[in-house]
Amino acid sequence: MLCYEFINNYLSELEKENKFSGAVLVARNFKTEFKKAYGLSNIRFGIPNSEDTIFNLGSMGKMFTGVLIAQLEEEGKIKFTDKVEKHLSHLNSEFGKITIHQLLTHTSGLDSYFNEEFEKYSNRLNTLNQFFDLFKDSSLLFTPGEKFHYSNSGYVILGLIIEAITNENYYDYVKEKIFIKAGMTNTDFYEMDQVVPNLADGYTEVNFNLELEPDLIRNNIFIQGLRGSSAGGCFSTINDLLKFAEALENNVFISSSTLDKITDGKISLKEETNVSIKYGYGFFDRVLDGIRHYSHGGDLPGAHTDFRYYPEEKILIVVLSNNDIMSGKPRVEKVIEENIFKKYSF
Repeated sequence: MLCYEFINNYLSELEKENKFSGAVLVARNFKTEFKKAYGLSNIRFGIPNSEDTIFNLGSMGKMFTGVLIAQLEEEGKIKFTDKVEKHLSHLNSEFGKITIHQLLTHTSGLDSYFNEEFEKYSNRLNTLNQFFDLFKDSSLLFTPGEKFHYSNSGYVILGLIIEAITNENYYDYVKEKIFIKAGMTNTDFYEMDQVVPNLADGYTEVNFNLELEPDLIRNNIFIQGLRGSSAGGCFSTINDLLKFAEALENNVFISSSTLDKITDGKISLKEETNVSIKYGYGFFDRVLDGIRHYSHGGDLPGAHTDFRYYPEEKILIVVLSNNDIMSGKPRVEKVIEENIFKKYSF
């Protein structure tokens, strides 16, 4: 198709300019229409990315936490209106009054845990309680429910709630309830000192102090931390994320009505004539020129990812990248979206 020829040419040019390194997948009705890898998985040894390369998803992992909470709600073990104190009585009183709905929609008043403590201990963090220790004594930024403020800390607390209710480690539970169920055999919360075949290194122009140093490419191993959390940071492939999308739409994890509930936007972030962007329960909900998708992406030094599913058209776009060096260029997922919907007629 002409649109895929244009997309491949665009990505190939970015690859030549060292502006994109990663893998891209486009599927319709869960049948792959375009799939290709670009750039290097490991620069030192010149190892190219492939369709099976495993990338850090960043905050895309919030989708998994949202689905797990929705499963527990379907099972009658929680309500979205529950206050945190019902399930985690040991938290301070400020945190205890936050509802699960507010945690899911980033309206809790919590900030994110990327602070000086994180920088000091990031290479040792491998449990949710250790992540919680980074912000357990912090104050809320505003009264819960007052406004939207994107918060990784809120999703750590959601993970702790999952652990408290299930009596299981979050990492084992998400693997059992999502990754294994969907057949996502190359998806997990790998620790950075593990030897994992096909795992991409991340490359960035940002140093350990998060200062931009243009034209000096660094491996992000000392920036991304030892292990991800329920706020994100697991690893996956474009093929596994296709399996996740199909399992989600085929009600492998939750019912269609619950899927609608978590992907329908609750908090409005942008409302203009031709675009609406809202946040649901672990998913963004966007309508542009009458075309809707639910999605989540992830950005950190050395990684940029995006997952977009268009339920009416049954189209999936997945972009996984192991660099963040896209300055001055349109985002890959934006170019793909524009060209697919310009060429297709529904």
